[in-house]
Amino acid sequence: MIEKKFKELKEDQNTKILEFKNKIISSDPVFSAGYCDCNAVILFGNGVAGVSHYPFFMSPSNPDLCISQMIKKVHMISKECKLEGVLIGGDETHFERNRYVLNMNNVPIIGAYLDKWSYSGDGDEKIGEKDLIVVPKTKEVFLYINHFMIKTKEYIQVN
Repeated sequence: MIEKKFKELKEDQNTKILEFKNKIISSDPVFSAGYCDCNAVILFGNGVAGVSHYPFFMSPSNPDLCISQMIKKVHMISKECKLEGVLIGGDETHFERNRYVLNMNNVPIIGAYLDKWSYSGDGDEKIGEKDLIVVPKTKEVFLYINHFMIKTKEYIQVN
């Protein structure tokens, strides 16, 4: 069921594509692929979502400011309703920094996924890449995990 929903949303012409090293605010579904050590911060407002896709080693020069700016924009577009956050992670340090920023901005975290991907060589090849689809209107996050070496695929819903 989740796999079917993921594929339908991915193929929908209204779904926006979020490129690597970027962020987007949209009322339409958002698809982003290739999260390894990267982290996603997802902010749900009133029918819109802000989504980021940054790796730890290439984050903006001031990632706290970047997330805070995204919070302000989503909050403004959402007519100042209470925001909710979801964190998706690879790198644990990056993930915890993002959690800190949401907490400091009083954004409750309603879902999270962390696989602790790193480039240390300690089992990274078994984790695989993550793709995600965010649906702002229903506040859903669908995550696809492609495990490289063990050749399994998972579709999960994060909430």
